[in-house]
Order: sequence, then C-alpha cells, then structure tokens
Amino acid sequence: MSLRSIGMKMVRRLALAAPLLACGGALAQPSGGPPPAMVRVDDVRMESLEPLRETTGDLRAPRRSFVAAEATGRIAEMLVQEGDFIEAGEPLAVLDSRLVRLDVARAEAEVRRREGVVEERRFRLEKGERDLKRLIDLQARASASQNEVDDARTNVGEQRARLQQAEAEVEVAKAELSQLRQRLDDMTVAAPFSGSVVAKRVDLGEWVSDGDPVVEMLALENVDVWLSVPQAHLRFASRPDLVIQIRIDATGETVEAPVIGILPSIDPMSRMGTVRVRLENPDLLYKPGMSAIGFMPTGGREDFLTVHKDAVLRDDGGSYVYFNNEGVAAVARVNTRFASGDRIAIRSAILQPGMKLVVEGNERLFPGQPLEILEDLSETREAMRPAPASVTHPSLSLER
Repeated sequence: MSLRSIGMKMVRRLALAAPLLACGGALAQPSGGPPPAMVRVDDVRMESLEPLRETTGDLRAPRRSFVAAEATGRIAEMLVQEGDFIEAGEPLAVLDSRLVRLDVARAEAEVRRREGVVEERRFRLEKGERDLKRLIDLQARASASQNEVDDARTNVGEQRARLQQAEAEVEVAKAELSQLRQRLDDMTVAAPFSGSVVAKRVDLGEWVSDGDPVVEMLALENVDVWLSVPQAHLRFASRPDLVIQIRIDATGETVEAPVIGILPSIDPMSRMGTVRVRLENPDLLYKPGMSAIGFMPTGGREDFLTVHKDAVLRDDGGSYVYFNNEGVAAVARVNTRFASGDRIAIRSAILQPGMKLVVEGNERLFPGQPLEILEDLSETREAMRPAPASVTHPSLSLER
C-alpha cells in the first residue's frame, strides 16, 4: 500500500472522530461549583407568647396488675412469655382441671336424673287430676261416694307437692352444676385487660393456691406522664381542657396531650406538685420509666424569637437551621424552647428578626451552597392578607 493511500485513510478517520472529541472536551470542562439549591424561606420573628416552663417527669402505666389464680391446682399450661401483648380475656395459664371436669360431668348427670323425676311426677299429677274429674262426674250420677272423691282430691294435692319438690331439686342441682362450671372456668387464668406481660410469677408444673399471683401485666394502650411542677404554676395546669406539649427523650418527638389530673398533695421538701398527662400509645413505643419533659404554661406574655417548625433540623450536636447569607446557605445552631402552632420559640446568638431561614429544601443542603429562592413564605402571607376595608365618609353638603 502506498504512502498516499495510508494518509488518505488517516484523514478520513480523524474527520469521523472530530465530533466525538469535541463532545468529550465539552463534558470534561469543570462545572465551576455546586448548582444552586431550590428552596423556600421564611423569616425569623419576634413574637409575644405565653412562656412555657420545662418540667421533668417520667412515663407510668395507668394500670398495673398482678393477675392472680382463682383456684388451687398445678399449672398444666403456661401460655405467655415476658413481653407478650395479650388482649383482654385471652388465657394466660391453665390449671390441671381433670378432677373438676369429672365433677361437672357428674353434676350434669344429676341434673338430667332430677329432670326425669320431674317428668314422672308431672305424669302422676296429670293422672290424679283425670281420676278426680272422673269421680266427680260419677258422683253427680250417684255412682261414686264422697269418700272416693275426697281421696282422689287428696292424692292430687300430694302429687302436686311432690312435683314442686322435684322441680326445686332440679334447681338445686342446676345451681351446683353452675358452681362447678365456674370452678372449671376459674382453672383458666385470663387477662383482665389488654396489655403486656411484664413478668411470670409461676411456671409449668408449679402449684398455686387461690389468690397467688401468676403473671404481672401492664396496660400500655395509653401511658401517663407524671410531671413535677412548682406549686406556683399548678393553678395554670387546672385550666379546663388544657393540652400541653410533651417531649419524650427516648424517641426525640414532641406530642400534645391532655392534662387528666393534678395530685392533691405537695411535696413539703421540694414544694413541687404532680400533674398527670395522658398519652395515646397505639404502637406501644412509650414504655414505663422513660423520661419526659413537659412544657407547662406560666401565665403572662414575653417576647421570643420564633422560627417556622420546618426550619429546624437535628443532628447529634443538637438543633440547627440554615439561613440565607447573601445568596448562600449558612448554618446557625439554636436552642429550641417550646412550640406555638407551626412556630418554635428559640434562643440563638446569631439569628435576628427578619433573617430568612430555609424551610423547604434544607434536608440535603450544605453550608456554602448557592440558594435559588422559589418562594418567601412571609411575603406570600403578606400578599394573601386581606386589605383593610375602606371607610366611606358621607359627603358634607355646603348648601345653606
């Protein structure tokens, strides 16, 4: 192959590769920094709020029971373990009931025997009544004496008394059968309410007597928070239908719950009272013994820095927010105090009223990233606020 033909092939290959090289060069160019984050912002405000005092407390089960045996016997079945959730009425343990079952069978047979006696005496009474009626008819035709009629009437009375006695004996036998059936039911230890098994007090094969504890149970569909509140603030906790904020340390969440009671006594040493708050616990996440913080009203009003609740993020170091620092994201640490609607009262050495905080798009934001603001919620609220109604003054006539 000549040098001329080789050169022509190389030229054609370079011509075909030129667009690809151009694209590759464009892709390899540096981007010049991170892209801007699309965010929505809201302002820091200074608001007048009723201050809430942090009070400490712990979670307690509203119902705790040592479920006892109602009969005496050997544990034949142990149906639960620690930690099991049991619905009300479900069996926890079963005692050996063989002898009681035999007693029940014997009592059932006795009831049937006595019911047979009742039927027999009813038939005798009916026969005596027929005989008496026939003799009365014969006496009317002078075919039966008065003594025969009197004897028949006496026999009817005796048969009626024997029937009543037999019926009463059936009732006694049925009562004895009912008592034995109750004894048989008592051989099964059932859950008195829905809850969790905390501890087993006996196990398979052990002997228990009437009244001995079998398991310990807690009702956990609701839990109570017992808060220690200074005596001066108890009067604010007695407001009708008061709902307060509770922060559960173990889960980190803050929930609202109603106050259900105030203990009538005050600790003479600490001068603290106890306020009970009821928490719903459908997922059984809250456990007795967990610590909690309640935010109790204290009366009056004070000025607080507040931020939108969606602006506050949390990490191992605590709470923080992102604010708009001349078009780029910057971080400020905050100490949260209490919530008020969709706002959170905070303390901060950096934030000032009017500063813009990122409330949407802050989950993946990082310091120094440029911001592109899609919406300022404070401006949106201002634009949606209805204009004040104009006041029309009646025209004044200058005519005399």
